[in-house]
Amino acid sequence: MGVSMTGREFLDRYGPTVAVLAVLALLAFLVPGNAPEKNTLSTIDAGTSAASGAAAVDSTSADASTLATTDTDIGTGGTGAASGATGARTAGGATAARTGTSGAAAGATGAAAGPAAATAPATAQGLEFGKGPNCRDDGRMKQMSTYSPPCVDWVPGTDNGGSTGKGVTKDKILITRFVSQSDPATDAALRAAGATDSAEDQDRIYEVLRRYYNLHTETYNREVIFEKYPASGKDSNEAAMKSDAIKIAKEKNAFANFGGPNVLSSELAQLGVICACTTSSAEAFYTANPPYIFASLPTLEDYYIHFAEYIGKRLANKPAKHAGDPTGLMQRENRKFGLIYYEGADGRADPDYKKARDRFVRELAKYGVTLTTDVGYIYQIENAPDHAQGMITKMKAAGVSNLLFVGDPLYPVFVTKEATRQGYFPEWFISGTVLIDTTFFGRTYDQTQWSHAFGISPLWVFHVDVSTSSGYQAYHHAAPAGAKRGDEGVGINVYQAPVQLLFNGINMAGPKLNADAFARGLFSYPKTGGKASAPLVFFTRESPNAIKDFTEVFWDPAGSGKDETGKDGAGILLKAEKGRRYAAGQWEAKDPLVLSNAQGQAVYTDDNPPGGPATVPHTQDGHKHDYANKACLSCNFKPAG
Repeated sequence: MGVSMTGREFLDRYGPTVAVLAVLALLAFLVPGNAPEKNTLSTIDAGTSAASGAAAVDSTSADASTLATTDTDIGTGGTGAASGATGARTAGGATAARTGTSGAAAGATGAAAGPAAATAPATAQGLEFGKGPNCRDDGRMKQMSTYSPPCVDWVPGTDNGGSTGKGVTKDKILITRFVSQSDPATDAALRAAGATDSAEDQDRIYEVLRRYYNLHTETYNREVIFEKYPASGKDSNEAAMKSDAIKIAKEKNAFANFGGPNVLSSELAQLGVICACTTSSAEAFYTANPPYIFASLPTLEDYYIHFAEYIGKRLANKPAKHAGDPTGLMQRENRKFGLIYYEGADGRADPDYKKARDRFVRELAKYGVTLTTDVGYIYQIENAPDHAQGMITKMKAAGVSNLLFVGDPLYPVFVTKEATRQGYFPEWFISGTVLIDTTFFGRTYDQTQWSHAFGISPLWVFHVDVSTSSGYQAYHHAAPAGAKRGDEGVGINVYQAPVQLLFNGINMAGPKLNADAFARGLFSYPKTGGKASAPLVFFTRESPNAIKDFTEVFWDPAGSGKDETGKDGAGILLKAEKGRRYAAGQWEAKDPLVLSNAQGQAVYTDDNPPGGPATVPHTQDGHKHDYANKACLSCNFKPAG
């Protein structure tokens, strides 16, 4: 067996990078670059560079402690894959009446509907969408984002039903912001590196976003109020999370919450509270709970469906031409596929992850493809070197020439290093799960291996300059007089994500607001996006996670530019076909346009990629609001505070 390190030895060895990674590994949304200049892309070649280090992971998540900014708005921060899909319980009769998918968002076939509101429900509670005094030309609310909800013909002053649900009164909607516990040393290191915002800055930023969305979304005469809720324990402390959920639901009487791990979100759902929480859990987690949990990145099944289609149409029955095998055997023989997948943590396997893996096997069978071998792992970072040795030994012995890793972003540090130690050089399939599809983490992997890495990702073509992002523009549209660049914080688009999701659901629910109306509203949110800068977004009962399409990606070891933390370096992750995105069923049968086949169509960052940016012009029409004296778009009273 290989030499194993304790967690402390690992931290001592890789200390300079640990603080950043401890947060990164548990973020649901990646926040790329505030880069003020363009990145330099090299010609694609087989060159390699040394890995820039490795990392350890803490078992806690952070309240949107981020490392830069992205611009896909719909979604939420939360815990990473290592959190597991724990704590799910059946809701018995309470769930039975709520298991149906509703609205035009059902299904994932066909092209993206785009930003128009034509696919929105015609009415909800007697209201008509796509009309009203606050509409853009495309039938959406006047916001700066592609993902603005359909506008609605609501007359201010109309009776909204008063206290129609938990946390709802005739003039208020209470939403808690769950703030996970974090390590003070990590927070200090992140702030010193300019990679996060202080708690005070986050409070200010959330307040500005709250004001912006109150004045740009129809909330039916009600002001949305945020209340900060500090966690009583670590996210991994199930007893603390369940206790916090009870307090949020019963003592705070909150309508919704954003932030927090699976256990918290499951408990909140059982108590009738909407939660914009979690990320990339299995379908079984969501369907075992009432339909009140929503997230950003795809479900595990969504990932596996795309993996199988991509493999079946682009990789199967062809030689592994992008492998690094010096004997040339892999490059001459048809691919043999292997899978390494996350199966649990804390010494426990979660059956939902095995079920998702089994779904992958069934999806592959549709294309006549079988796995040559696979192995699940229980996450334990101090044992990762030993785990990696066993994984690679098994894959090499089976002759796997295309290796798919579906799991956390830290294990590949060890797995790729071990592959080189054993003289094993397959193609690496980039899965896009939990930040593996980032430049930041790509630089921590063995570059001899990662120079043969390609696959798919749900992430989008990132902007070059943060000022082109919708989060930045929303903040500065609503910020107090005198606000300057930088006041929006490094994590503005991560902070914006759950806020926008919750306001969109309120807008779509109609005036008689409760948890069921909110869920129906998001399930009928029209399919939106599907372009390089804006993924296809819609919600269903089985997949209440925003993003539904993927793009082809690959690693360029000779490319250079800023990673998602703003650090310059060698090696970058490129989007193929200029960031073209594919919904399920849309992948074309052709050779991957990656590595030596890139054909000059790869992109890294772009403020105006094909299809245009994810922002919508909104300020040049003289559009303004009286933030000091108006609580919401249709309110006739002053804001709280």
